[in-house]
Amino acid sequence: MATYHVTFDVVKARREVKRKCSRCGKSRKRIFTVENTINPFNKNAQGFPKSATEVRADVEAQVDAEVAAFNKAKFVCCE
Repeated sequence: MATYHVTFDVVKARREVKRKCSRCGKSRKRIFTVENTINPFNKNAQGFPKSATEVRADVEAQVDAEVAAFNKAKFVCCE
């Protein structure tokens, strides 16, 4: 039996956020990345495989949610 390796296309989204520490006042940068692949196992609500645009929209929404959660919380770089 032969073994086949399949490589799926990866979709990545990256956001950089700069904030000041609430304790020391130093400016710090955080980088958020989310990635997902376009594959037949990644299904939408109707049960069909997601298209590249649907996967891109999901990845963008996930990284935006992470940035929003980070912006909502109090940022402290020094403990």
